[in-house]
Amino acid sequence: MPRSVSVRKNGKDGQESRPRRDDLSGTTRRVYRYIHRHGPVRLHDIERDLGLSSSSVADYHVQKLLEMKLIRQEHEGSSDALGYVAEEAIFEAMIRIRRTVIPIWITVASFFAAGLVVLVTILRPASISSTYLFSLVMVVVALSISFYETIRSFRADAI
Repeated sequence: MPRSVSVRKNGKDGQESRPRRDDLSGTTRRVYRYIHRHGPVRLHDIERDLGLSSSSVADYHVQKLLEMKLIRQEHEGSSDALGYVAEEAIFEAMIRIRRTVIPIWITVASFFAAGLVVLVTILRPASISSTYLFSLVMVVVALSISFYETIRSFRADAI
């Protein structure tokens, strides 16, 4: 018997909300990645190719992904068979280091922060030239943009 998808309650008024992307882990993550990589796939394909114990297990994870609005149903080719396709790619802007997945914008922000430290400490000239000032401003602007994008990506994942 398939389990029902857990639903979170908002703290404000106790209304139900859809599952968050934080819930995308384990088998549900494997199912999502399979659908994302292989295009329109049927429930039977998911069960068989991922080695799931039954079609109800595959259906449980598909229903969870449908509630998260990460996949959608689509008619496959000329037949009337329903397939599932990924609605959006959530792994594209990520870097994986061992078991940790981090947004790419954190890496970019770290790179520009290191560049700023090098400019201010090691490459600081005796007298400030217009070239040095320009490079300093450019690195600060790039660092600000990358921090903004990092914060924006974290807020988007929390919704």
